[in-house]
Amino acid sequence: MKYTNLEVIDFIVSKWKPRKNDRELLSVLVDYFKQDVIVLGIVDLIALADGRVKVYFERYISDKIVDKEKLKKIGIVRYSGAFKESFEQRKLLIIRNYADYKDAEPVWREVSLKSVVNIPIERNGEIYGVLQLASFKPFEEIENHIDFLKYCANAIALVLSESFDKYKVELHKKTEDIHVILSSSLRGSINKPIEVWLEKNLRKVLKLSGAQVTGFIMPSDNIYCVVDKTGKFTAFFEGINDKVKDWIVYKLYKAKVRRAVTYEEILDKLNLPPSLEAKKLGVVNGLFVPVEYSGHIVASFAYGYTKEIENINYHKLLLKNVGFHLVMAIFSFKRLRRLKDVLTKSEEQFVRSFMKMSELRDSYTHGHSERVAFYAKKISEALGYDEKTSNKLYIAGLMHDIGKIGIPDSILLKPGRLSKHEFEIIKYHSVFSYEMMKDIDHLRPIADCIRHHHERCDGSGYPDGLLCSQIEPCAKILAIADVFDALTSERIYRGRRKYFPVDAIEIMNEIELDKSMFNKVKDVLVDAYLLESSNGFNLPKVKDIEKERANIFFKDYLTGTDRFVIFSEYVKHKIERKENFYLFGLDIIGLGYINYKYGAGYGNKVIETLSEELMKSPYLLRIMRSGADSFICLCPVDDINHFYSFIESVEKNLKSRFLNSERDFERFSNGLLYKTHVLYSEEGNTLEDLLYALRMKLKKLKFIAYNLDFK
Repeated sequence: MKYTNLEVIDFIVSKWKPRKNDRELLSVLVDYFKQDVIVLGIVDLIALADGRVKVYFERYISDKIVDKEKLKKIGIVRYSGAFKESFEQRKLLIIRNYADYKDAEPVWREVSLKSVVNIPIERNGEIYGVLQLASFKPFEEIENHIDFLKYCANAIALVLSESFDKYKVELHKKTEDIHVILSSSLRGSINKPIEVWLEKNLRKVLKLSGAQVTGFIMPSDNIYCVVDKTGKFTAFFEGINDKVKDWIVYKLYKAKVRRAVTYEEILDKLNLPPSLEAKKLGVVNGLFVPVEYSGHIVASFAYGYTKEIENINYHKLLLKNVGFHLVMAIFSFKRLRRLKDVLTKSEEQFVRSFMKMSELRDSYTHGHSERVAFYAKKISEALGYDEKTSNKLYIAGLMHDIGKIGIPDSILLKPGRLSKHEFEIIKYHSVFSYEMMKDIDHLRPIADCIRHHHERCDGSGYPDGLLCSQIEPCAKILAIADVFDALTSERIYRGRRKYFPVDAIEIMNEIELDKSMFNKVKDVLVDAYLLESSNGFNLPKVKDIEKERANIFFKDYLTGTDRFVIFSEYVKHKIERKENFYLFGLDIIGLGYINYKYGAGYGNKVIETLSEELMKSPYLLRIMRSGADSFICLCPVDDINHFYSFIESVEKNLKSRFLNSERDFERFSNGLLYKTHVLYSEEGNTLEDLLYALRMKLKKLKFIAYNLDFK
């Protein structure tokens, strides 16, 4: 069939479905361009969404080729030669005499392939693959079609980019949905055993995964369990026993394997025997997903399937995200349960325990709660309440945000603006506080006050949307104290300084608080603020707390290096001042192998030692830990050559210190670090452009490693 230009483009845009009918697409292109062979190599979009590169090939050979030996050899396609050059350098590559091409595939040379043209498939700065045309004859008219060939590649890139965006949106939506489900499940659950809560939620995850059974371990919290989809087979163990040791998920956790892998990959590459439990359950394939938090593997899932897994890479990434949110929910559940136990103690013991817990997790809440308690007591005294009631309000102020201990870290400790669904989850904190106190005799009188301290007189508050006449007076007092402190205290994470008391009062006039009560205590609030300031009440401590909390966001706890939020500020400051600099990228090669062979503690020591050496360097301005085993450094232009020499000596020392066998030295004969750099503004005018360019360079260095067999 003879296709026109318009028909070819229409087929690509309207009828081609990536990985579904690739051969049909190639047959159209073979017919149009009259070539003997067309190869389409495209990246796996799910792997790309996870920051990795993996290429899938489809080829179509013209019906004119009938020689079986030729057919066999010409059908061999690898990530190498002309394809690799065109992909990595993102360039159109025309080879008129393939036999003379320096990186020619031996089998293609053997069959006397004559001409090859490669065109990269890219869009919006992302490379999606390469379209490769080959012929046993010299190119004749093909060069006249180069512009149209580019047009076809652009159309292919358009379809792939739309598919990529669709994947990302779908992944984001499903991840957000399960995040809301898991976080919401904490409501009303603090009186249940964790086994009941966890089993219910693991079944929700199973439904999402399509698996029949999941094994889940979280050793830090002594959780070892197997849950199936039907409820017929569920087992929780109180600790490590012979059954747990037999699980492959446990063996992988101990080996600190950091990437999601399939059952087949484990059996084939790691030579691990299948677990007895898996055999009993009829598992034919599985997916093992580690969960990382703050650079450490904290949990691991095993999903068992009784049939082949569809869309494996999609599930690898989705379940990795889901696993993270489940672990955050478990942390929150455990905190809520521990706090419930604390609340049953005497009031004095409780206050002390609460303050310790608050400082350890969300140190800002400690300072805020003390100030709200202080203001609430002053307001109640001004309104004529007796000493006993004022003291109760003081305790209520201390405890009004205690339910935040049940909000997952991924939301509560998030710098910057919360998403809509994250803000909805934050609202649960007042309900958590209420549920912890309503059944405790000495705290029951203030439970409703705390539940409703975010209610507003026009019904716009939460959690119950009460009107002014329905809100308890004590809750109205807490609301006034809470808003006043929020406005008059420094919060460096919201990007603005505190308001002066008079300005705060003006703002509060526009908020739907109880106006009658508020008008009576305006002066009391200002006086209380001045009294707090003159007495130094809590202010030095608050500064220390803010500094401590800043470290949570700005410093990586394992290495002490920058997190992105602070590193980016330094880089952007240099960009604003038009100062040239380098971003230097470092990745540790084969850290998973080191963890597997020597243990995670050994691998962490490699990371820590590298970061310590980097921080000693006189040639660097800032250092950021950008991944579990990678760093990005800010380097002045004049020092880049010195730094390369410095890092080579560091790499040599790391090898001599941490590699213990000839096999290891052979394995890492080319080095222990991937290293490259980008220059501002030659390779990018923004931080985002520079990071992208650096990532692309590192991808080129790491591409082969990513596509090697799992070891």
